[in-house]
Amino acid sequence: MTDTHAHLDRLEAPTEALERARELEAVLSLGTDAASSAAALDFAERWPNVYAGVGLHPTEAEGFSEEAAERLRALAAHPRVRASGETGLDYYWDAATPAAQFRVLEFQLELALA
Repeated sequence: MTDTHAHLDRLEAPTEALERARELEAVLSLGTDAASSAAALDFAERWPNVYAGVGLHPTEAEGFSEEAAERLRALAAHPRVRASGETGLDYYWDAATPAAQFRVLEFQLELALA
């Protein structure tokens, strides 16, 4: 069994949760911005069944910059990264315009193909 959508950096006791998750074949910890993507990768480096997804959640799209793109590119190059994301379009919240979300989505699709 695999957990394909975890945010380990948001847990109060991630070590406890990962101890219980040792029976899982894999856990994919997803970042929602550069900082949480780095945290996801940190978990992936320390736990053999954890992998990272690096990216920018659509609600964070207004803060996307070339600096953020470079940081995410660097993180995505790590061998423990298995996904580009959390990504997509999210029109439920009004945190980012559709144009900003599309710009980030295109960047993350390119990142996934690299």
